[in-house]
Amino acid sequence: MTDDITKVGPVDPSKRTSAIAAENEEIAQTAAPENDEVRNYGCYFNGNFHGNLHHVCSGGHLLRCSGGHGGQGTWIKVGVC
Repeated sequence: MTDDITKVGPVDPSKRTSAIAAENEEIAQTAAPENDEVRNYGCYFNGNFHGNLHHVCSGGHLLRCSGGHGGQGTWIKVGVC
């Protein structure tokens, strides 16, 4: 899985970044659409779009995208990197 992790650095507040959930925060899970909209299902980090379930490394935190339509997903802390 380490080959699929993008190193993104710290959050740049001047760029679009989807919400990052606090540790142990409950996140409502919704199913990804099963049509052409799926390509728009994901999260943003520093202005870059990442698809649903993609992993990034920021500030030593391993984050997984719990996608939402139009990049409205939430980053979930799932470990360290």
